[in-house]
Amino acid sequence: MSLENSRDLLLNISHAPMKPEEIHSYRFKSFTLKPVERQLFDGDRLVSLTPKAFDVLTLLIDNTGHLVSKEELMETIWADSFVEEANLARLVHTIRKTLGEDENGSKFIETVPTKGYRFVAEVEKVLAPRENSENLAADGSEEFWPDRLEASASIDTQAVPVAIGEKKAASWLFAGLAITLVIGLVAAFAVWRNNTGSAAAKKQPLPSIAVLPFRPINAGERDLTYDVAFANAVITYLNESKNLSVRPLALMRRYTDITQDPVAIGHEREADYVLESNYLAHSGRLQVTANLFNVKTGSVDETFKYEGDGTDLYTVGQNVAAKIVPNLLAKLNLAEIDRGTASEEAWRSYLQGMILSNKRTVEDAEKGIDEFNNAIRLDPNYAMAYMGLAHAIQTKLTNGGARGELCGPARAAEEKALELDPTSGDAMVFLATNQMLCTWDIEAGHKYYQRALETSPDSANVRRFYAVNIVNEKRFDEALDHLKIAQELDPNNPFNEKLIGRALFFARRWDKAIEQSIKAKDLVPEAEQTSFVYMAYEMKGDLENAFKWFLIVKDLEHESEAELNAWRSTYAGSGWPGVLQRRLERAVEDEKTVEDVNKSARLLEEITTLSVQLGDYDRAFEYMNKAVDRYVLFSGQLPVNPYLDPVRSDARYKAIMARTWNSHGGNWQ
Repeated sequence: MSLENSRDLLLNISHAPMKPEEIHSYRFKSFTLKPVERQLFDGDRLVSLTPKAFDVLTLLIDNTGHLVSKEELMETIWADSFVEEANLARLVHTIRKTLGEDENGSKFIETVPTKGYRFVAEVEKVLAPRENSENLAADGSEEFWPDRLEASASIDTQAVPVAIGEKKAASWLFAGLAITLVIGLVAAFAVWRNNTGSAAAKKQPLPSIAVLPFRPINAGERDLTYDVAFANAVITYLNESKNLSVRPLALMRRYTDITQDPVAIGHEREADYVLESNYLAHSGRLQVTANLFNVKTGSVDETFKYEGDGTDLYTVGQNVAAKIVPNLLAKLNLAEIDRGTASEEAWRSYLQGMILSNKRTVEDAEKGIDEFNNAIRLDPNYAMAYMGLAHAIQTKLTNGGARGELCGPARAAEEKALELDPTSGDAMVFLATNQMLCTWDIEAGHKYYQRALETSPDSANVRRFYAVNIVNEKRFDEALDHLKIAQELDPNNPFNEKLIGRALFFARRWDKAIEQSIKAKDLVPEAEQTSFVYMAYEMKGDLENAFKWFLIVKDLEHESEAELNAWRSTYAGSGWPGVLQRRLERAVEDEKTVEDVNKSARLLEEITTLSVQLGDYDRAFEYMNKAVDRYVLFSGQLPVNPYLDPVRSDARYKAIMARTWNSHGGNWQ
């Protein structure tokens, strides 16, 4: 019976929502699958599966012994999206890899060529206890539960294993058969509803909100720094809610025109709500009126107010957010944010530390470290503050900070965070990164990444960090799968788009890398990510487009029109090699005088790769050694950086790999 036919038949039996305790669990070999809890166990061990892979496995098991076509699977799992068939094949591959083979060497999932898949292992479904049927409607209304069911038989409420496909009782037990059939159909409906409905209900899109930059009542005295900072404080608070999808500041900071219609912006950003806030600053006092617009109705659902003293930008922004956000969540009937501490001041320091660290610069990370240390001073048992401290320290580390000074404190913070909260997936991924980039213990890092995924499979942050690191191991398809899951979990974060573009670049998929990096640039125009467009064109040999996008990057870096014209003259006279030579000369001179640690580290990488391109391998290895010693991000990307391909057979490159990636017995190239 097809999924669609099963659906139609079962819908005719009952529209009643099934309670969790009435839903099946499934047993096959050593595994137990619990659809409602969305858990898969191998014995007592919880097995990690991606959300989509879990849904595919559940549908296949629900139709054990029967062919489920590719079309049915794709229409059910990706009901609202268009995806390629290869996505389904990758998920089935992931499931097979997870389940392995049984004790006889048999597979669990059979491929029916060109058609679909069949779950072939023997499966038991376990009927869990449900409440007394007297609580179910028996009036023939919307909830159809015939009361004659109750009169016909006494139902045992103990869990009953039922083998799927098992032969029915003898035909003379007609009444028993009828009851069993009805119960089985109801239960089967519950399973179907769980697989196609409950999963969707669990993953039903969260209510979403877009927070506009604050708008001054007196536009003549406007300071965009304040407008964006206040919005950022509110966004940061709201992001701590697990029940609300918040449009990131990177997408919202462009909406500074006070004449723009909030509802129109809400439609543009596909948000359910828009928070528009107007303020008046006068004589050291701030008054804020924030209107919560319902995008669907176009009306204001609620108005929130704040009034207080203060001129310090950070403090005032935090006070505004602390006043507005709890009331906003209450209006939307959403749970209060779990702050992880009873100290309001510690919580605020933690939030500000995260704001600073996520800017990904050494200077801001140092400020973030001060904030996290203040939070720890106020609450020494604040696990999230230790996790944030590790994040800030490793932000410095990956942007050119001294490995010898930073690896130890970062690891201490990570271990303390896990001591206080053993379930912190974020702390685990930071510890994994520390293992891999501070000690080059790749195997130990993998163990922590796996723990992080098992503990926090629905954390977009965990998925992103894991993907970034396995890209460096050339596990591109797996990394892209994790990044796509991160997109599902955190659909409006432009960082997902950046990382996908970079993964495609390192995978040498130039056309897709170009398309994706342009998409990322359209979301958040910035030079670093846009560089991947011209680099991909360069790798393709399309130097005309490479130069076109190189100029776009230079414009994003705020180079003057005179400088842009100088680049044009160089290209006209000497072509792309002339541009590379001029870039190299500038980078060498800049590196001698630059004081910014972050810029210095990136210049070392640029000099290295440009020297390789121009055939100056002696200079390339001189700067490559410096870059590896000072720039963790560059050294972490050695195996996949396409600019290094011409020198991988050089003994000097192998020596660098021997003291980094291969220092624990690896064989990375």
